[in-house]
Amino acid sequence: SEKLQKLLQQYLVMRQEKQHDLLLPRGRSIYHQLMERLEPLLEEEKGSHPRLQKLYDLRDMFGRISFWTVGGDGWAYDIGYGGLDHVIASEEHVNILVLDTEMYSN
Repeated sequence: SEKLQKLLQQYLVMRQEKQHDLLLPRGRSIYHQLMERLEPLLEEEKGSHPRLQKLYDLRDMFGRISFWTVGGDGWAYDIGYGGLDHVIASEEHVNILVLDTEMYSN
């Protein structure tokens, strides 16, 4: 349908321009609002074409890419703080887990 084509085109533009994390007024990302509309349409139209069925089967691959950084408190706050600061400032989708090792260790 034309509505599905339009949503898929919006998704492609969003991916190409890396706007996954762009927040809308209600504090939800463009990605989440787009997927809320896209998934039901794909489910509804998946039987009309084999490619739509494949897209529906792969819908969990539509997500954003994220990276995890895991380290101890010595690494995060003392030695590696400068690097960690740059990663946070880059505004990339990065998750950081800092573990309290309860002793000075890196």
